[in-house]
Amino acid sequence: MADSRVRFVELSRSGALALQQCRWENDAIVLALLLEPCEDAPKENWAVRIEQPFEERLSGGWVEPFGFADEHPVLLPWKEDQCDIYFTDNALSAASLLGIVAMACSQIVGDWLPASRFLNNGLNLVAGERSPHGLLGRFPRSLASAILSQLPQDSIRAVLVNSRPPHYWDGIQFVAYPDDLQVLTFGSSFVVGAGFTFTGP
Repeated sequence: MADSRVRFVELSRSGALALQQCRWENDAIVLALLLEPCEDAPKENWAVRIEQPFEERLSGGWVEPFGFADEHPVLLPWKEDQCDIYFTDNALSAASLLGIVAMACSQIVGDWLPASRFLNNGLNLVAGERSPHGLLGRFPRSLASAILSQLPQDSIRAVLVNSRPPHYWDGIQFVAYPDDLQVLTFGSSFVVGAGFTFTGP
């Protein structure tokens, strides 16, 4: 299994990938993938099983690059402390405040996760509603710090509050995410989870 994982990572440096099928087996996700190691090389059928998936965004078609990692921008909501940003004395328009958040989000997580994922929907910033004070949203610490550094201090006062490790509800209680959390990426698709198993030819 370890050798298959190593070879998959090696193929990701020069190959292309297409998602053929996705199916659920109890709580696990199994992906059927077609890999093209390099130009003119025979295509290979692979299966990737994720025992404990937490989030997925999947689409078909041939894509490159693809990869597998335990450090990636898309993992920030699951690996970094989560912080609330609370603001007061706001003189910024909704569009200006939203633009600052979107720019910081683009710098930290790229196109992997939208700014709307982290915003407090009750503020209705996207709808153009301006508020003098309120909870801006909940953000991974690095993203929260980037937002604070870009907010003009003469137009708004903002602070980080309620910093805490990320956790999820397991049906009984809130628990921390597994230490072996990783992400499989291909094109704009991704699967965040734990317990990845790679099976190749």
